[in-house]
Amino acid sequence: MNPPAGALSRSAQRRQAAREARYPCVADLVEGARARLPSFVMATVEAGCGDNAVVRRNRAAFDDIALLPRHGFGRCEPSLSVSLFGRDYASPFGIAPMGLGALVRPKLEESLARAAQAANIPYVLSTAASAGLETIGRIAPDVLWFQLFGLPHNDHRCTFDLMRRAGELGVQTLVLTLDTPVRAHRPQDVRNRLAVPFRPGPAALLQMLGRPRWLADMLRAGPPGCESLRPYVDGPATPADLVRFAATAIEGGFSWALVRRIRDRWPGRLVVKGVLHPADAREARAVGADGILVSNHGGRTFDAAPASLDMLPKVRAAGGDGAVMVDSGVRSGLDVVRALACGADMAFLGRPFLYAVAALGEEGGDFLIRLLREDVRRTLCQIGVSTCADLGKVETRSMRAGGAAHQP
Repeated sequence: MNPPAGALSRSAQRRQAAREARYPCVADLVEGARARLPSFVMATVEAGCGDNAVVRRNRAAFDDIALLPRHGFGRCEPSLSVSLFGRDYASPFGIAPMGLGALVRPKLEESLARAAQAANIPYVLSTAASAGLETIGRIAPDVLWFQLFGLPHNDHRCTFDLMRRAGELGVQTLVLTLDTPVRAHRPQDVRNRLAVPFRPGPAALLQMLGRPRWLADMLRAGPPGCESLRPYVDGPATPADLVRFAATAIEGGFSWALVRRIRDRWPGRLVVKGVLHPADAREARAVGADGILVSNHGGRTFDAAPASLDMLPKVRAAGGDGAVMVDSGVRSGLDVVRALACGADMAFLGRPFLYAVAALGEEGGDFLIRLLREDVRRTLCQIGVSTCADLGKVETRSMRAGGAAHQP
C-alpha cells in the first residue's frame, strides 16, 4: 500500500511539490501532454466519436453538480478508504481500461499498474492494451481487474481463454464491456489516417519530427500492439498484426445469454460495463453480475448517449444491492466526490492518467493519484463528511433540467 504523503523522503516531497506547482490540476497535465505528443496522438486521446457531443455532455454533467456543504464539525481528518467486493481500497477511485497506451508513451500500462499497486487502487487492464495480461498480472497482482471484450469467432473460444488466463493469474474481478455492438466512427482518427497499417501523411510526419522525444521513444520501443492477443495469432506476429487481429476479432457486444455463460464459468466478481439504461441494470442483476459500471465509454462509442453521471441515480435505483461504479468525464478528486454523492461506490478515470504519464513519464501515475487523493480529502473537509461511505447523505444540486440530483 502506498504510504501517506508525509512518509515520502524529503527529496521526493520536494519533487512532488515542484510538480504540483507546475501541474496543480489535470488541465495543466493536458497542456504538458500536448507539449510532448504529436497533434494526431493528442487528438485521438482527447476525441470521442462523431462530433464529440457526448464528451462535452459528460463534462457538463460533472460541472453542473453542486454539493451542499455542512459546517461546524471542528478538525477535519477524513478517511478516503472504500470497501468494494469484500476488500478495502485506499481511495474511492480507480484507473479505467484504455487501449494501446504505448502510443502515448512506451510501457504506459506497466507504469500505471505499478502506481495502482503501490496506491492500493483498482487498475482495469483492457483486452486492447499494449501490455499483456501476464505482464501486468506480475506487476499488480493485488489490484488488477481485467476488462474483457468479446471475440465471437469459434463460439468465443478466445473470449473464454482470456477469461481462463485472467483466473489463473489470480484476477478476481472481470469487467465485461457491453457498449460496443458496432465499431464507432471517430472522424479524428480517419482524418489522421490512424488505421492498420498506419501510413502517416506529410502532416503527421511533420508532427512526429516536431516531437523528437516522443519519436525517439517510439523508435526505441517499436510500434504498440495488443499483447494479450498474441496467443491467438498464428506465427511470429508483429505489433501491427496484433492490432489488425484486434480490429477484426473484437466484434459486437455481449448478449445477456453470453453474460450468463460467462457468469457460470467465472468464479470471481463479475462487473458489466457500459450500462446506461435502468432496464439493463436489472438484466445485469438477473444474470448474476456483482457490479455495474455506468459508462458511455468516455464518449467514444455513441455520440447521442446521455452523460454517465446523469444516468447514475436511475441505474443505482434499478441495480439493487450490487456495487455501482461510474466513469466517463471524471477529471478531478472533486468529480470523484460528486460521483459518490450521486450514488456511485467508486469512480474511474482514464484520460487524466494518459495525460499524466505523457507529461511526467513513469512517475505520472503516482503523481496524479496523490493529486486526486488530496483533492478528495479537501472536498470531504469542505462539505463536512468524514468517510466516503457518508457521501450518500450529501445533498446535491443540479443546474440542468433532467440532470442528476440527490436529496437524502
